[in-house]
Amino acid sequence: MPSREQLRVLMRARTLVASAVLLVGVAGCGDASPSDGAPGADPVVPAAGTVDLDGTETEVVLPSGQLTFTVTEPRESVPAEDAEDDADHDAPEGSAYIGLGWQHTGPAPAFGPVLHGTTPQSAEVRLRAGEEGRDVFTVDTQSTSGESAWVLVPVGDQSAVLEIEYDGLVQELDLATGEVDAGVAQGLYDVRTATVDCPDQRGEPGAALSYTIACRTSPATVTPYVADLGWSAEGASWLVFDLTLQPSTFLWKDGGTRTSFSVEEHRGSVAGDGAVVLLEERLASAGYSGTLAVPATGSGPTKVGITHNYSLARRGSGGTAPATEDVTFDATVTVASSNG
Repeated sequence: MPSREQLRVLMRARTLVASAVLLVGVAGCGDASPSDGAPGADPVVPAAGTVDLDGTETEVVLPSGQLTFTVTEPRESVPAEDAEDDADHDAPEGSAYIGLGWQHTGPAPAFGPVLHGTTPQSAEVRLRAGEEGRDVFTVDTQSTSGESAWVLVPVGDQSAVLEIEYDGLVQELDLATGEVDAGVAQGLYDVRTATVDCPDQRGEPGAALSYTIACRTSPATVTPYVADLGWSAEGASWLVFDLTLQPSTFLWKDGGTRTSFSVEEHRGSVAGDGAVVLLEERLASAGYSGTLAVPATGSGPTKVGITHNYSLARRGSGGTAPATEDVTFDATVTVASSNG
């Protein structure tokens, strides 16, 4: 006996097939494009606010969050009570109306690494059949409410897709099958992480100046998109992780004399092909925190050079400790291959 999940998949497949058959059968065969229509036929009819679309639901993930698109079965006309303008709308011969709607149904994937505090962009939604396209929605990705409309589609054309564009990348929702071709955005549907290794640095053994600079990192988020940097290339990804440097007391040891240093200034840099510091912050006790984005290609580890300079000033006087001293933290951060 099929499981509940198998029955759910089977019922969804039957719904998709039924929708595809109706799309071919309503109003007969034809080769009309989305721009075709009888005089007075509106290609896009905003739906009445009371309409609750009933159809096939498909999830599409954007950097701003998860949207659920609903596609209804085709119909020959839209009655006045289902239209925002309270008017009847009849589809011309060779076309049919389908209901399209979207709703926010989930938060942004890995919100911090992907958007890092920036304002998400809007998304453009178009219906395309063959070479013809038509704008349907501009999705306000910060809105919690959705939107729906009745859209003319050519009968008998199985090429009709819904294009959802965010920051230049288009995902395609096939209206006949309900499948999504996400392209590079596929990485948003299954966000992965990778381990990051950053070694601590200590003063040279036997040297007069002793200290420890601790380096701590978060796991790297493997994502195809980072706000302000854009989409990664095909076969590549962005690695986004937090890094914190925290020095201990800088102490000069001369026999039985101990002299400490204060940090007057500290500054750093990142060395790596395309590596970018997205956010950075100075912490208490000369600490440093930064969020880094590093492009990665292939499946091997990715290495990033981290340099941070500390300008020290002696506290008080005594012994042989110099008045000033400079210390440089210099390490290679290694991001391992992403976890599946």
